[in-house]
Amino acid sequence: MLRRGPDAVQVGLHPGRAVVLHGAGPRALLRHLDGATARARLDEHGAAAGLSRAEVAEVLDRLAVAGLLETPGDRAPARAVRLVGTGQLGQRLAELLLEAGLDLHLADAADASAVADGGPLPRSSGVGRLRPVDHWSKPDGALLLTVVVVDTVEVDRVLTAHLLRTDQPHLVLRSSGTGVTVGPLVLPGRTACVRCTDLTRRDADPAWPVLLAQLVRLHRPAPAVPAAWGAAVAAAHVLAHLDGVVPESAGATLDLDEDDHLVRWRAWPQHAGCGCTWSGTTEWHA
Repeated sequence: MLRRGPDAVQVGLHPGRAVVLHGAGPRALLRHLDGATARARLDEHGAAAGLSRAEVAEVLDRLAVAGLLETPGDRAPARAVRLVGTGQLGQRLAELLLEAGLDLHLADAADASAVADGGPLPRSSGVGRLRPVDHWSKPDGALLLTVVVVDTVEVDRVLTAHLLRTDQPHLVLRSSGTGVTVGPLVLPGRTACVRCTDLTRRDADPAWPVLLAQLVRLHRPAPAVPAAWGAAVAAAHVLAHLDGVVPESAGATLDLDEDDHLVRWRAWPQHAGCGCTWSGTTEWHA
């Protein structure tokens, strides 16, 4: 809450959503919007400040319309994301997603026992919940996205093909040694998939399949700054997707380069030879 003058206060900072209230009555009412005061009591506090019930309701309505008023019933249920892969890049992303209140299903066979014992995220505030799952497990109804994080130059195509085949939206985050690449965010049937990018690269360079076979095994962990940068961008794109917003990584990649500290965005078309837009039926196998 900010003072705008002797008789006005501003609630909120966003230019398009901030609400300006005039008069001593509304200012007094705001002091009781602490999350612990019942609605009926707000009418009593408003009356003590010289406000009618209608005026109290008007103040509350303005704040609610602007998204500045939260009631217990407004709180969204927990949302879940599966994270495949850890390492420095994966750990930084996991910490951010937990801080954002997401439930995190960590799928990495090498670290599952550590997670079960309370690790490997000691710096996380634990706002969200963390539990180990299997790479190939069927996602439950709460799981809205899978994020694949690797410290190799390219991601394992067996995993991304499985996610596409089972209609699971997924975001790729990978390291190149001197930087990090965020994307593509694959929305099956709607955006380019990882195989689309391979076919486009093969069209431009026939040697790409040979190079790819080596790059999926080439470990190049990102330095601290690009890792933090890439994890922050990826976390923002995860939250955007969960909120129903299509982020810049949908069918595209963002290369974050430590050498010149620039972001290079590239859109990838759905390749005619891929077939990822064909309709089909998802099958789960035990």
